[in-house]
Amino acid sequence: MPYLNLPSIQTHFFSINKFIKNENHNKLNHKVKSQKILIWGQGKKNINSILQNEQFRTMRIEDGFIRSIGLGSNLVMPYSLVIDEIGIYFNSQEVSELELLLATKVVTKEEQQQANSLQQLLIETKLGKYNVGYEKNIKPLDTNSKIILIPGQVEDDASIIYGSPIIKTNLELVQIVRQKNPDAYIIYKPHPDVLSGNRIGKIGEAELKKYVNDIVEFVDIIHCIEQVDEIHTITSLAGFEALIRHKKVVCYGQPFYSGWGLTKDIYPNSRRKRILSLDELIYIVMYEYPIYIHPQSLDFTDPETLIKYLNNKKLEKVRQIKQFWLKKQLQKIKQILILIFKIKFNNGN
Repeated sequence: MPYLNLPSIQTHFFSINKFIKNENHNKLNHKVKSQKILIWGQGKKNINSILQNEQFRTMRIEDGFIRSIGLGSNLVMPYSLVIDEIGIYFNSQEVSELELLLATKVVTKEEQQQANSLQQLLIETKLGKYNVGYEKNIKPLDTNSKIILIPGQVEDDASIIYGSPIIKTNLELVQIVRQKNPDAYIIYKPHPDVLSGNRIGKIGEAELKKYVNDIVEFVDIIHCIEQVDEIHTITSLAGFEALIRHKKVVCYGQPFYSGWGLTKDIYPNSRRKRILSLDELIYIVMYEYPIYIHPQSLDFTDPETLIKYLNNKKLEKVRQIKQFWLKKQLQKIKQILILIFKIKFNNGN
């Protein structure tokens, strides 16, 4: 794994079920005291026995916020990850390393200027997390109403399960947004993982049209954000991407960027009381928390370098999300082979 490719680190990969069944964790207990277990995301329930073992230091890993060109569910390699030794950023039920940084870190003027420059770069390049979809005008020409964008989410995603105390489904979200904004022009955008057929969260079109004025599917989320007045979301990263672009953001869950005085929070998190500037938020989220690697060398890099690289490599006009099943499987195999080749090539040099 490129992110752990350091001389002081030895990495072992285990199947959780086999790990527990064979009591490999007991054998590892007798090794060095610096033994750590790295778990993707929140992890499964069957790892609770391992997490309760005080002899282990548990760390969690998850995608960063500038990830790739293409979906993770299609096995496109991430070029940014976070590794959290306290919790994980999408779980608002517990403190994470990111929340602790947001609550306590003093960001210098120089760091704020650096964050502002990164913000301008993101605005200019129109880069987001996945960078998939078309460029298209979605703004209605015949309305003076407030235009609201609702980005759909994957409903069984951990960010909703652990980051939203009340609203748990896309349908609940569009219903409450319409209730609170009866005269608004509401646009709903399904999540790309749902559109691709990889994850759940689809709302039937007939039901959806009871509450929204328009549905946009294969359009780049950044281009959607640029054309609307407000973003209403449960916990979507689109809310953070909208803050970067100076849009009003209303949160119905408790995403990592909520609670710091920059969003309107319907169900606020009682732990978050500090008021941050946008530059402070961007610096902590983009510089202090994630790790970035260069797509070619797989060496560690900075967000500016990665953003410029992805901007140069992204497809010109059409970045297809929905594919035939066979083509999708072939693309996944291709992504795996590319990663294996890159790792072997770089290790050999």
